[in-house]
This record gives sequence, structure tokens and C-alpha cells, in this order.
Amino acid sequence: METILKAWSECDLIKCFEIPVIDKRTNEPDYVIFDIEIHGKQFFASHIALNSAEEKSEMIAYCRTDIDPDFSLDENLSELYDECQTAILESEFFELNENE
Repeated sequence: METILKAWSECDLIKCFEIPVIDKRTNEPDYVIFDIEIHGKQFFASHIALNSAEEKSEMIAYCRTDIDPDFSLDENLSELYDECQTAILESEFFELNENE
């Protein structure tokens, strides 16, 4: 766990996922941005609502995954990314943009 926390704190990149989507209401390409943090022993990815309809929906507000100390930081973040994509697939507002 300490190795993952150290690698996370030393990472100079912006800690977010930017996932290409299609807005179902406009059929236009867009991006859903999840900010990533560590809360206890979990990665926490939160999406800030862009409008009042999204704000009322909890479908893609956040995703959490347990940090597995047996895997690398990259592998843990990959699992979190998969969870974020699943949340988008279940969303009433977006679908994944497979063209990007």
C-alpha cells in the first residue's frame, strides 16, 4: 500500500480521467472528466455535474475501487477507469464515444 501511495504522491500529472463521450441529448461529442483522489484505502473518481439534470442523477456522480496493494498503481487506476466507463454506459446522459 505504501508503494502505491508513494507513487501517487510523486505523480506530477493531472489526476483525472477524460473520457470521450457522446451527449445523448444533443448527439454531440463531449468529454466526461473524473477527478481522482484517494480516500482511505480506495481510489475515488468524481464527476462534477454539468447541468441540473445531471446534478439530480447519481448515475455517474462517482466511482470507487479498493486499492489492491498486490497490484501496481497503473493496474489499480486501470480498474478505476473501467468502473468509470461502466458508469458512463449506465448513464442516461452519455454513451462512450468509440471513435476517439
